[in-house]
Amino acid sequence: MKIITIISVFLFSSIALAEESSEKFIKQFSLCEEKMGLSQIEYCTNEVSSEVAVKMTELYKELHGFLREKYRAELEASQANWESYKRSDCEFYVGGKSGDRAAMSMSVCIYRKQITRLKELEHYNGVKEYNDSAW
Repeated sequence: MKIITIISVFLFSSIALAEESSEKFIKQFSLCEEKMGLSQIEYCTNEVSSEVAVKMTELYKELHGFLREKYRAELEASQANWESYKRSDCEFYVGGKSGDRAAMSMSVCIYRKQITRLKELEHYNGVKEYNDSAW
């Protein structure tokens, strides 16, 4: 029982540390939302989104390198499907509109999708040594 408790504490602390970057980006985005004009919000969101993309790439590569060979293709397909979903869902959200408000809406939508995926990648990386499935 004591060993299970120690493992549980280690597992959850590892996950918590891994998920700190998504929380950092969420805070940065909150600051973007406090900006006044649409173009300022869009610019700020795009900046944060770029940082999120870099972090996602790092986590993706880390996970990809850890996986057994036969699961790497599945991760690659999953990521490609996610990229396609992100773009098409945000295009649906914007509804074919154009202009400043539509550009800002697209930026915010993409950012939110990225944060969701970042959290997933953080989680996968946080539990990879404890999960028996694809690793």
